[in-house]
Amino acid sequence: MILGTAVFALALVAPADGQAACVTRLDPLLAPFATFLCDVTSQANGVNATLNTLNTAFSTQSSAFVAGPLGDKPDSSGGGLWTRFVAGRTDIGSTGSLSATSALPPGLFSVSADSRTRLEFAGFQVGADFARININNSGWTINLGATGGYVSSEGREREQSLFLTSARGRYEVPFFGLYATFIGGNFFADVQVRWDFFNMQASEGLIGPSVSTNFDAGAVSLSSSVGYKIELGSQFFIEPSAGFVYSVLNIDDLPTLLGVQVFDEVKSLLGRAGVRVGTTIVTNNVAWQPFAIANVWHEFADASTSHFINPALTFPLDLSTSRVGTFGQFGIGIAGHVVNTGWFGYVRLDYRTGENVEGYGINAGLRYQWGENGSAIRVRY
Repeated sequence: MILGTAVFALALVAPADGQAACVTRLDPLLAPFATFLCDVTSQANGVNATLNTLNTAFSTQSSAFVAGPLGDKPDSSGGGLWTRFVAGRTDIGSTGSLSATSALPPGLFSVSADSRTRLEFAGFQVGADFARININNSGWTINLGATGGYVSSEGREREQSLFLTSARGRYEVPFFGLYATFIGGNFFADVQVRWDFFNMQASEGLIGPSVSTNFDAGAVSLSSSVGYKIELGSQFFIEPSAGFVYSVLNIDDLPTLLGVQVFDEVKSLLGRAGVRVGTTIVTNNVAWQPFAIANVWHEFADASTSHFINPALTFPLDLSTSRVGTFGQFGIGIAGHVVNTGWFGYVRLDYRTGENVEGYGINAGLRYQWGENGSAIRVRY
């Protein structure tokens, strides 16, 4: 029998400062639509960037920070409490396109704008799980647990708006998730479902000077990853892994001075493939594991879409916002286990780069594991 329980976990994140630069590409006759497009693109890009931060900032080699000491008795129970801290900065670029394809021939009315949003973020995530260890003496351990957190970000146009004040957006997202991890020998896998609750505030720009309006959104995400640790001898190892995050986001309508921005359902499918290499160094009191990581991420979903509706127009204006595309994530770090205790920890530094992404961050975690302990490290983070 596998013992498990869902334990509520809460985390706090410091507000993030963001900026967005918007550069338009359009026919000179359509110049009055330029800053209008910057404003509506800013909101769509801010929501997409925040969802991307949720799906990648807390996701490393697995969705949760778990540990499974080697050499445990068959069918024993265990578990642990853990916390994880992230901080950093990410610049995310996108291209917004405005058209009226429902009423006008393609190409007759078309405006494009490149927008780049900077997110500076910092936050905590915590979790708890219970485990069934070495099931039927098979060497397999299963952890069942819950995690939660809170993410906050803020975006703003760098360029002057058509309405004299630059568009701003603030996105606060508490989330809650359930996860399961499977560790057998050198193989590991995990699966997580997460619910996100977006509380957003748009202000300035199309909303109006010194005016703000609130709108909400909700998302459900499913993520999974698998990996295998290959021993190379002399305590060195290489660990290939792969994973994905699939999200569906539904956003409320956003009222503005010139009409209503209606968002279509936003879907995201992020895939990841990577490798971790490192070694284990055991001292009298601590087993250390320095490592380096390289991952490639790719967004498989199409552009997100929305529509701008004005009572004076007999047709809507259609807006599409491009996605993050492909980017690399490279990191170095060190993990540690205090020998003959239940304390595990790690810290890592990351750098992300791609055509539409550039940023850096720090990710650190601490876990207390109960149950039988050993000197060998087998940690997923």
